[in-house]
Amino acid sequence: MHLNTSNMIRIYLHVLLLPIIFAYDCEEICNVTLSVMENTPHENLQWNLTNLLSNRTSLYQYLQFSLSNPSKYFEIHSPTLKFRSIEFDREQICENRNVNDECSLQLQIFTQTSFLLIFKLIILDENDWKPFFSQDYISLIIRENLPRNHRVQLPIAYDYDSIQYNIDHYEFLNHNIEEIQRIFQLEQSQDELRLKLLRILDCEMKNNYQLYIIAIDKSGYRSNILHVNITVGDLNEYQPRFTQQLYHANIPENLFNRNTSSSILQISAIDDDCYDQTILYTILNTDIPKDMFPFEINNHSGLIRMKHSLDYETISTYRFRVKAANLDGITSSIVPVIIDISDINDNKPMIQMNILNVYKLEENEDHFSINISENIRLGQVIGNILIRDLDSAMINYHLSLKIVSCLPLTIACPIELDSGMENNTLSSTTYVIKTARQLNREHGDREFIIILEARDYGNPSLSSQRRLMVYVTDENDCAPKFTYSSYQFQLSNSSFIGQVQANDADSLPNHRRIQYKLLEYTHENIVRIDPNNGSLFLVKQPSTDLDHNDNGLVNYYFTNKDHYNYFHIYHNGSVVLYNLFNIRLPIRLEIYARDYGYPKALESKQNIIVYVCDIFAQNECPSNKLRRNFYLGSIIIMVSVVLFLFMIILCIIWNLFIKDYLKNKENNQAYNCRMEARKNLIVSDSLYDESPSIYANHYSKCAAV
Repeated sequence: MHLNTSNMIRIYLHVLLLPIIFAYDCEEICNVTLSVMENTPHENLQWNLTNLLSNRTSLYQYLQFSLSNPSKYFEIHSPTLKFRSIEFDREQICENRNVNDECSLQLQIFTQTSFLLIFKLIILDENDWKPFFSQDYISLIIRENLPRNHRVQLPIAYDYDSIQYNIDHYEFLNHNIEEIQRIFQLEQSQDELRLKLLRILDCEMKNNYQLYIIAIDKSGYRSNILHVNITVGDLNEYQPRFTQQLYHANIPENLFNRNTSSSILQISAIDDDCYDQTILYTILNTDIPKDMFPFEINNHSGLIRMKHSLDYETISTYRFRVKAANLDGITSSIVPVIIDISDINDNKPMIQMNILNVYKLEENEDHFSINISENIRLGQVIGNILIRDLDSAMINYHLSLKIVSCLPLTIACPIELDSGMENNTLSSTTYVIKTARQLNREHGDREFIIILEARDYGNPSLSSQRRLMVYVTDENDCAPKFTYSSYQFQLSNSSFIGQVQANDADSLPNHRRIQYKLLEYTHENIVRIDPNNGSLFLVKQPSTDLDHNDNGLVNYYFTNKDHYNYFHIYHNGSVVLYNLFNIRLPIRLEIYARDYGYPKALESKQNIIVYVCDIFAQNECPSNKLRRNFYLGSIIIMVSVVLFLFMIILCIIWNLFIKDYLKNKENNQAYNCRMEARKNLIVSDSLYDESPSIYANHYSKCAAV
């Protein structure tokens, strides 16, 4: 702060501007020191160096001057040295120095010779700053019952002037200054200001004091006013007292809402102390981690609110304590708090499938896949389903499961749910999955999509669904069927006769693959069948002739010439029925072969017997197998007759010889032997019934007598 001075002071300053030359001669180095009062006008801050050195060296008239280094404050226009800055303020130039230190500027000036001039400018202080406090208001808390002479630190005032002009003392400006001075005293010690207690404070008598303090420098300039608000702190003689011994609340688990305040309970405590009645509330919880604890309390109001959602199924009751303490934390009280959580039907029932390993295929969160055979029996248990609900039994007293959809809709559902198996808990129910009907993959039972729905009976009622995929696997349960009930082929010159074809309704390729073979093994030396495609081939011609040319040509003839009225036989052995009028079936055709040999045609030694039968009366045709069975039956009858004759002879010998011998040997002892012979006859019909076959099985009609 710049101050105006009187004319007398101004004249004094101009006198001080005269150079003060020390009484010694300069040789190579010359020191020149000047003292100038701050705030000197700028036009007076310039010096002729030649004049300053006129009494110091004889060479002063011939010297040229220059600065050794650029200077912030000075410049030289030889021989004149000028102060560069406009404002000549001691506090600004020496702002980083202590107020009690000398404020000066120094520079080195060179000449064209080896002569060196060291110039020093001392800036003298002027009382141009008022003292000031850096803040106008502070608040202090001084506890009651502190001893006399207790001191409290206060902020000091600042004065940038030198020590001869800075702060001298501090004073109170209160209107009731006498009362204040009986209680408080200001102590100044070096760079500190303290408030000293002259007597013990009592909060119950007076709990607040207002002090107004100023600083005065040595020239009498006053600072701004420092307002000190003193609050007499209570000794905290009483603990906070809760309005209830226990706090209890019952809230639903869905109470939490992020958009609104979820306040649940108000905790309140009272402090009977004089002044320190501010109470801070905190929750004491050592059982649950802080980030998982769902409640928080307002430290000042004591209002408990929720900070995240609750779950009855996880924790149904929270027990914790709340601490009420004063600001100083010296005294405190604790109260227990119990918060009960009411269950809400907020959990959907869960569907847990337990399928036997033999049927299990795949399981994930969305669906469950099983494989069952089409030959699975009716009522077969596949697994069970457990319906569980995390909500309490008080609101969910019953759980149910049903099939809401079974695709495709055109076919009856292959499974059913049996609720006869129920466990003992109210929160879960078990259902048995079993087959509801016989399955047939060939009739469309291939794949089913079944939607299961579990529902509880809470308010509101909740449900969940799960998809069950049922895949029906194929079994080899379909017999092959020929495309025709009978086949007729006409022989040609090649060995290929024709092809029979059968179909299998099974799905799997291995089950659909058909193998063909002949039932009459006696024809294997004549006819061969391809097991893969059913093609029939002639193994050899009915008759052959080893001769060559015409001698080797063979023709066929009927032994009974009447057969030519109905049949025609070709040279390749093909027999064709061309006349159906008055023919009586079955008919026996006997065929012989004769060559064209020369000079004499030769005939076959064996004939072929062919039976022609009605296709709708195949049982009238004879069978080689029944004929073999007839031969076997005849052999058995013959053996039975021989055994019967042997038994008769044995009985005759017994009666004639052995019986009399034993009768004579043993007195009054007689033996009777009664023999009964029983003949077993097997009578078979002469016709063979060729039934449809499955895997080379065939049957014959016979009767036993």
